[in-house]
Amino acid sequence: MRARISVVCLMLLGASLPLHAADFACYVTFPTVAPSIALIETDTVANAVRIAAGTHSKGPVRQRERVKEVVECILRLTERFSDPAAQRLLDKLPI
Repeated sequence: MRARISVVCLMLLGASLPLHAADFACYVTFPTVAPSIALIETDTVANAVRIAAGTHSKGPVRQRERVKEVVECILRLTERFSDPAAQRLLDKLPI
């Protein structure tokens, strides 16, 4: 009986993943922390914006800030940010 329950749970988890996920990079701003790049894997730019909007800055928990604005999201491997400062941030990432 446990084996059947495990298989069903795995199938349900797999069903919630996007079928054609892509790598997005989103340029985000914070109220007081420097702008940053959020790397998101999802199926559409709209989902990337939604996910990026819910992210927080890195750092100690007390100093973390929620994203103020998602400025732009791009397909990381094929597009470039319209803002050169955002593109420089992306280019500096060790990915």
